Amino acid sequence: MGESPFKSRAGETSSDYAFLQKFHSAKLNKLTNADKKLLILRDPLTRVAAVYRNKFVQRDGNSGIFSDFANKTGRDPAETSFSDFVTLYLFKARQNDLSDLDKHLWPQASHLAKVDYDTVLPMENLHAVISNIIGQEVANMYFLQVTNSSISASAPGSNTWMGDIPASRLRTEWEHRGALPRDDQLFNKMLHDRLKELYAQDLQLVREVTSKLG
Repeated sequence: MGESPFKSRAGETSSDYAFLQKFHSAKLNKLTNADKKLLILRDPLTRVAAVYRNKFVQRDGNSGIFSDFANKTGRDPAETSFSDFVTLYLFKARQNDLSDLDKHLWPQASHLAKVDYDTVLPMENLHAVISNIIGQEVANMYFLQVTNSSISASAPGSNTWMGDIPASRLRTEWEHRGALPRDDQLFNKMLHDRLKELYAQDLQLVREVTSKLG
């Protein structure tokens, strides 16, 4: 928020995301008239794994999801493994309605703006595409480096499945060694296949965008 004209009012919100919502969200009529309307998609299974690492292991801005998880499952979120997070929380959503869960887990397809997007792209291609729109220098300032880095760090040198390890133990590894489990260390076939069913709409969007990009 360092470049925001509203940065002096950052104390009015509880997180960077809340700050963006309050001071940098556009109404639908402004979106419709914008020069460029971009839809940025992220693979939903990658997003679920990142939510677990960021909120349950790193515990960054996690009060909302911790409270909702505890209320719905009766379990201590700090001691919850990725497998339990998925099976006890996501899989138990009422009638598979993920909007009943914390907003970080809502399908992207469920809350798209009612506008005609000029460009649709996967998050992995974000920097390259943005560079063509706003220029390399500005793109490097804001889009080159991931800020909530639960993606780049990983548990080194191991293919061991870590989906059943409590978040508290994973947090200890992260605090002492900076190590976080990779996506492939968190998923097994059952979790992977079931999540594909839950996020079928998002996966279809990603496939369509990927095919258009060639």
